[in-house]
Amino acid sequence: MFGPVSNLNGWCEGETLFSFCARHHHLSANATPAATCRQLFSRDRVSSHDFVGHVGRFVDRLGGSLGAAEDIIRERTLLGFYLRFLSDGAAANAIAMVSGSSVGLVKAKLGLPAGRFGASHPLKVCIGCHDREATALGVWRIEHQWPGVWFCFQCGAPLHWTAERINGGNRFAWLLPGHCSFQKAFRALPTRSDEDAIASFAKCVTDMMLDPAARILPGDVCRAVRAQMKQRGLLTLSGRIDVPRFGALIATVTAPLTCVHELSSLPTDSEQASRQFLRLVRSASFAAHPLRYMVLIRALFGSWQRFSELRVAVTTFDDDSSLELLLPKASRPVDPRREKLLVFVKQGYSVTRASHLVGVSTATGIAWSVQAGIRVKHRASVLTASIRVRAIADLRGGCAKEDVARRAEVSVSTVNMLLKSEPGLRAAWRDACCRKARDEARLAWSETAQQLQCASRKQLRSLQPAAFAWLYRNDRHWLDSFALSLSVGRASASQSRVNWDARDRQLALAVAEARAALYVANPNGHLRLAQLCDRVPDLKRFLNKLDRFPLTRVALGRRHKPKHAPQLF
Repeated sequence: MFGPVSNLNGWCEGETLFSFCARHHHLSANATPAATCRQLFSRDRVSSHDFVGHVGRFVDRLGGSLGAAEDIIRERTLLGFYLRFLSDGAAANAIAMVSGSSVGLVKAKLGLPAGRFGASHPLKVCIGCHDREATALGVWRIEHQWPGVWFCFQCGAPLHWTAERINGGNRFAWLLPGHCSFQKAFRALPTRSDEDAIASFAKCVTDMMLDPAARILPGDVCRAVRAQMKQRGLLTLSGRIDVPRFGALIATVTAPLTCVHELSSLPTDSEQASRQFLRLVRSASFAAHPLRYMVLIRALFGSWQRFSELRVAVTTFDDDSSLELLLPKASRPVDPRREKLLVFVKQGYSVTRASHLVGVSTATGIAWSVQAGIRVKHRASVLTASIRVRAIADLRGGCAKEDVARRAEVSVSTVNMLLKSEPGLRAAWRDACCRKARDEARLAWSETAQQLQCASRKQLRSLQPAAFAWLYRNDRHWLDSFALSLSVGRASASQSRVNWDARDRQLALAVAEARAALYVANPNGHLRLAQLCDRVPDLKRFLNKLDRFPLTRVALGRRHKPKHAPQLF
């Protein structure tokens, strides 16, 4: 039975994993944070409070009484916020890393160190909610810790934050709100309108997290935002963005948010807003910090509910022209040059010639023709129809661009142009390349293990370093699952695990028997430690580890303070 934790009676409402561990540390009266780490995680240190590592070990120590590792990570840590912005494969890989020990690698893959918002999230609390807590020290609530949320909707007041776990001597401590000193969220005194803007942005993030079906992928956001920009007149039919109006719209949302310490890197004027957010709209393949996507949603849609109405349509249609059919007809401006171009094309003019006659670019003419259902002829001198179809099939299969260009007898720049001009081809090619690299790494790893028959993970790593590096970074879930099937790995792991309690009992019994024999031989003599070591040969090599042998220490008559807190399990 997990003795000390049984006093906690499970989770508090909305409690984070870090808060649960801190409450256990307080109620157990452990002298050092390392003692709590050893009890809960079998490690001397678990430094991160936002992405708590070794969750798999934590679940094993508690026997799964508080839920599965994946459920705890999604619901009780801040990684659950970032998982909403990852694909299924990337999310499974991140969960596997946090279940182990690679918290720093997860933050690096998410781009947090370079995201301008900081890689470590401050601990936040609502003073009003804390005053009403049943316990004096309070708890850390997950709805207050989400990035971008600096407003409590129960009390209607801004949150306070502490830097205790980020800087200073308490960086590795298990702290509860009652242990910390807090400061206000705002760097400068905000106006009433600024507070309303901060609360509205927090409401948008909170609604997104409370939506169980919320999934925000960069490509879907880009397409939905571009469709909304067309509806609001910020994007022309030819794809040109009204940069001044777009920057001004983003700045109206971000300028009030800069009063908050965490969001101070957001732009304050339209020029900065254009530089930071235009690339998110222009390229669906560009990945940015999730808070920037939430800014786009708040600026263009106003709320999460309005964005979610269009989210299903984003995953249903394959191109922006189909997505435009969902918008009200009155909101879509009709360019008179489009009808003239279609007339010229139907009369037999080429798209290039018709585009020049009406005064638009050839790319716009091709887009209008495709939207009208007119098949556009491609230049046979560059890429014939049969070669084009074969090249597209090769790219969708994950072939390298150089190989596709060599087979089609064209240049690599022609293949790059094909990737740009064919809708969805670039994304499909990237996914296929990733799957191909994953299958090759898995095959090399599993075949090597099969050839060796009795191989450990360390041996496989030395023979397949490249495959291990790729799987460790991108497919940790499969790598850890495969490690369980290694017979030698299981045997070596079980053999290396020492049963210190059984060893302590055996050694203490041997010491007691040796002392009794020495006393019978010389009742009035002085008992020396060297004599005991002569009679118990294993005693000498364990004298520097007596903190792990409490029974032996008592049998020797020693009462010195152990080096570390004793294990309770």
